[in-house]
Amino acid sequence: MKVGLFLFIVTTLRTPSKPLTACPMDILIVAIVTFAINLLLGRWRVRYRKFSPMWWVLIHASIPIVIPLRIGLGVPLWTIPVFITLGVAGQALGARLRW
Repeated sequence: MKVGLFLFIVTTLRTPSKPLTACPMDILIVAIVTFAINLLLGRWRVRYRKFSPMWWVLIHASIPIVIPLRIGLGVPLWTIPVFITLGVAGQALGARLRW
């Protein structure tokens, strides 16, 4: 009984609920969210001393938001370098902007 339930849960979690190709709009949504979040985090990051614990937190704070969004929308793996680039660009631009 326990083995059957375990196999059911594992196969349910591993079975993709969406097709393996993502809609271009999903990719655009994740890209915009990634850039916008990192823009704000980059703005907050300049208030802290470089390499301080809070500085590191703000550098990596968007990851727990972007990864579940990307997985939930079924965005393919080849877009990860694009999102990393957008995250770095958002952080850099947010640090330079004066609001």
